[in-house]
Amino acid sequence: MKICVYGAGAVGGVIAARLALSGASVSVVARGEHLNAIRETGLRLETSDSIDVVRVTASDEPGALGRQDVVIAAVKAHQLPDIVGGLTTLLNEGTAVIYAVNGMPWWYFHNASGPSNERRLPALDPGGRLWDQVGVGRTIGCIINFPAAVISPGSVRQGGGNNRIALGELGGEQSSRLGDIAAALRSAGFVVDTHRPIREEVWTKLAHVMVASTIAVLTSAPPGIAFSDAAIRDLARKIYGEAFDIAAAHGYPGSGNIDALIAGQQRSTNKPSMLQDLEAGRPMEIDPQLTVPIALAHDARVRVPILDVLLGLIRARASRAGLYKGAEFSG
Repeated sequence: MKICVYGAGAVGGVIAARLALSGASVSVVARGEHLNAIRETGLRLETSDSIDVVRVTASDEPGALGRQDVVIAAVKAHQLPDIVGGLTTLLNEGTAVIYAVNGMPWWYFHNASGPSNERRLPALDPGGRLWDQVGVGRTIGCIINFPAAVISPGSVRQGGGNNRIALGELGGEQSSRLGDIAAALRSAGFVVDTHRPIREEVWTKLAHVMVASTIAVLTSAPPGIAFSDAAIRDLARKIYGEAFDIAAAHGYPGSGNIDALIAGQQRSTNKPSMLQDLEAGRPMEIDPQLTVPIALAHDARVRVPILDVLLGLIRARASRAGLYKGAEFSG
């Protein structure tokens, strides 16, 4: 199985390194100093248990890597439309594409039940290029549940805690391609879940992201520090409640004890990706993590007054830093 990881940054770098260490045939699309370092000295993976360096084929020209059996797109969600051309050069007729990104996925309503089946989300896929040109039928849903960061060019770190990836066919079937990809990722040391509905996984992760990202960006601190304040913990409870209400309106009632979830956040010293982007001066994933799910709440007539205010604050902070130019949501 030939696997290309398109975007060997934090999450993509960890996945590529682990797959390569397990013996899988892996190539990566990277750029700049990160690409140069991978080519010259290899891809370095640091965990709490070990430091490993692995050689992988790397290029900033996707077409040079050849056609693939699986492509794992691990760029930021707002960068996906920009890599459509590169993605198409990697595709055979049966190539599966996995989008390892945060937030509401552009493919959410494909093969979905209910009146919104096949609804498109132009805010996440302008012009429908991912849907039509890459092909929505290639998609295997993916939710990443492990912390990762780039610590220097060519070097990535997987933080402690979760080591879980959720995968699922958008129609819910247990396909052979799903089983093969899950097996490859398990061989690379990941805990892979293919049985829980992938849209339920989407909402579960979104709830955590809405809590952790908003509070981290507004306090400039990871949850383990910010949540030491009782008022912040109370705010987190309200965010979780609103996020679960949105999920319930779309058929996936939130589960879990909110106080237990907050206690878990208090133990986290990992910076959410949105805070990492703010500190590094990179565009922030505000639309997939907040704008679109909140707009879907409004569509479903779910009141989310706390999230409405937080979205305005996050947009203002990002705009002042020159890191956000998003438009109003249109579905």
